[in-house]
Amino acid sequence: VQAYFYALNGDIRRASVILAECLPEHWSNPAANHYFATPHRAAAFLCAMEEHRFDDAARWMELLRIEQHNNEFWPSIRLAEALLAVIRGEPTASLVRMQGYLLREREQPVVQRFGRQMLITASCLLNLAVGDASQAFKAATKLSDETSRLSFQARVRLAQGDAAEVLR
Repeated sequence: VQAYFYALNGDIRRASVILAECLPEHWSNPAANHYFATPHRAAAFLCAMEEHRFDDAARWMELLRIEQHNNEFWPSIRLAEALLAVIRGEPTASLVRMQGYLLREREQPVVQRFGRQMLITASCLLNLAVGDASQAFKAATKLSDETSRLSFQARVRLAQGDAAEVLR
């Protein structure tokens, strides 16, 4: 869990050191307890993405998907899936799944505030990747962190070719 928090905060070096010390061969086994393995797998995914080891990231993603609906880490799994889909150039299928998750979350809110922000971030990234800037902007306005909201709104404006608005 500690490695996951370091990875989320961008300290990939420190997360990698912790991951190497905590039996990675155990957590990479598909038979490992999925609930307890998820933080390790998510941290390993983030480290692989940051280090541009996309094949390793895809392997960790497959492990993250096992029993994903039965634990509370599912928003981070959705965000990880969105990041990998954008990198691989396959955002459409991921966007369709994300819309289904967001619809179910509205019907039965089970996600804490931080998880909801992860889902909104993933939705914004996927909408940008498929070229739907208006939906990406709409999603970005729902982000509660002002820095993230302004950053995503700037990305949308750049995608629309409005660099002058971004500079303002």
